[in-house]
Amino acid sequence: MYNVDGEEISSVQPSTNFRIWWDGDVLGELLDKDFVEKWDWEQNTTTRLFTADDVRINSRNAPVLYGDLLGDWREEILYETSDFKELRLYTTTIPSDVRIYTLPHNPAYRNGLAVKG
Repeated sequence: MYNVDGEEISSVQPSTNFRIWWDGDVLGELLDKDFVEKWDWEQNTTTRLFTADDVRINSRNAPVLYGDLLGDWREEILYETSDFKELRLYTTTIPSDVRIYTLPHNPAYRNGLAVKG
């Protein structure tokens, strides 16, 4: 990973598929395949926050849908099981003292939900 001047700032490559608001702070987390990670730029590491079990990943290495579906500004993840028999909605269990409007209050975000899945 390099900065805008071309200098290497990390030899560790974090997940770069999607950004998700997951753990309750105002920094985004990393969503890829069936897991959510938090990048720690000071320690040059990632920490796994969540892994879904027995779920199907599509060709974009993405869930069926993710977004602020329950309305607390953090985003949830919708997966289908690998046997195609269930839809599972995952949400964070990490408490947050951040109180802001739900993300779908923003018209651009709301429209974007329609194309994420």
